[in-house]
Amino acid sequence: MKSYIKRGFAAYPEEDETNGRGQDLWARPAKDSVEVLMTYPPKLRVNGKIVPWPEGQSPEDVYREYLHLENKQTETGFTPLRGRQTEDLEDIKDFSLPSAQKEDSGQLHPLRKQYLENRLEQLDYAERQQRRQDDFTTRMYGRENYGEEREKILEELRSGKQSRLPDARTQDEKFWELADRQTAKEKYPQTPPKVGEEISRFRREHPKEYDEHMKNMKDDAKTWDEINKDIQQGKMSPEQISDAQWGGILEKSSKDLEAAKQQKTDPYCNIYARDRMLKKGIYMPPGQSANQMIEHMESHPESFEKLPKKNDADGNPTLLDHQQAQDLSKKGHTVVATYHNPSDEDHGHIAIVNGKAGMKKSGSEHWGTNVPSVDGYNTTEKHIIEGQSLSWQFSKDREPRMDYYVFKGQSRPLR
Repeated sequence: MKSYIKRGFAAYPEEDETNGRGQDLWARPAKDSVEVLMTYPPKLRVNGKIVPWPEGQSPEDVYREYLHLENKQTETGFTPLRGRQTEDLEDIKDFSLPSAQKEDSGQLHPLRKQYLENRLEQLDYAERQQRRQDDFTTRMYGRENYGEEREKILEELRSGKQSRLPDARTQDEKFWELADRQTAKEKYPQTPPKVGEEISRFRREHPKEYDEHMKNMKDDAKTWDEINKDIQQGKMSPEQISDAQWGGILEKSSKDLEAAKQQKTDPYCNIYARDRMLKKGIYMPPGQSANQMIEHMESHPESFEKLPKKNDADGNPTLLDHQQAQDLSKKGHTVVATYHNPSDEDHGHIAIVNGKAGMKKSGSEHWGTNVPSVDGYNTTEKHIIEGQSLSWQFSKDREPRMDYYVFKGQSRPLR
């Protein structure tokens, strides 16, 4: 909306008492304001009153006509556009609303031309949006063809004569348009009207796909605990976790790790190792201690392979194969070093083997051999240290209850 005549100035000359000449058009203060409404057909609003804007007249001409009619109303007591005497209407017979451009007109009305140019920009934007939308959005909202309307607009701009697109809709299409509009008002009152109508149409035309989409949306909103419960009950497998669900799991895991770091009281090797594994695309259940994580890996040999131990001097398989764990980690496999505490009241320990950091020599007072580097919670320093010798997190006396697990299952692709 653009104001042509600002509030506080008059737009009609008045006779000067001294010389009888008309004053300057913008010279005197007044209460009147005139605004051009950017509509088609064009209209003016004078002091809050809608006034038609005839073709070929400027806003100032319309305003002068408006004042002229107002003056006549004051003199005769008749309303200018209603209940007027026939002779009083003669001077405003041309004051009609241009509801359509005359076909024989040599040029378009300025506001009509502006409308057409704006509409072309809207069509360009709509087409760009359609090119960017995904397949589901295209199936749900459809794809409009604006070519015919664009050609009509360009032809009208070239010829200077108004054209109208024919309403090619069938009676059934008109009926369902009204039905979808009513459904949108009743079922989706908080949704923008056009979006609600498209949802109603898609639900009507593709009921199975709509129901499946709504189910997926509900499933995507499930918590990590709810997803894990479905896995335990056999309703789904870790491979069936959707991208949205996996994103929620990663977000919750990161928050748990940050909260554990802030607490600085209880060991959180389990939370750190779980977060690292999840970020590698390996599913782990929520809320498990280190002992429970080890038991989970033990109970899923199809995904976690326990590396065999080497024989000791007595021929018993009690010695960890550090070199094999290092080699597998260096090749890109996820290898986990674990200690299962025989007492559930005490903490076990779990760390991720860091193949890139390489083997490190451990003195005779510790392991007395080369051991892998690991990433995990250092119980002495009470924080996470990455690339540290395994001997700093696991003592030699724990070896009988220690194991290496290598993940051999199917991990999610990293995005």
